[in-house]
Amino acid sequence: MPQMFCYFCRKVRLIPGMMQRAGVSRSKSAEYDPVTAANHRAGSRYIPAAYPGHITLLIPEDADLETGNDPRLSWRTLAGSGCTHVRITGDRGTMLNHPHVEVLAGKLREQLDECHSRVV
Repeated sequence: MPQMFCYFCRKVRLIPGMMQRAGVSRSKSAEYDPVTAANHRAGSRYIPAAYPGHITLLIPEDADLETGNDPRLSWRTLAGSGCTHVRITGDRGTMLNHPHVEVLAGKLREQLDECHSRVV
């Protein structure tokens, strides 16, 4: 455990330099941190591929799925064993914040339990 903590501390010390190189000022850091920047870069390079298993898609409750902009349609084509959608509170920017994270944890627990019951 101490070794893991030291590794984490070394990584945290790198953040200010990463922010400076990326041109992110401290005032913008709350809205655009290095992790967010890395996620944006990864997302822009990601090319979805077929997956032989089942996919569970988390969709915000307030997402308008009737406009033809339904994200489930594209995931269905990639999931070899089908695709389930689960409605959650919040969105991808807030689902890890209170109170949404508690709802998310419950939904994930339900999905894992269901998956486990199919395997056993």
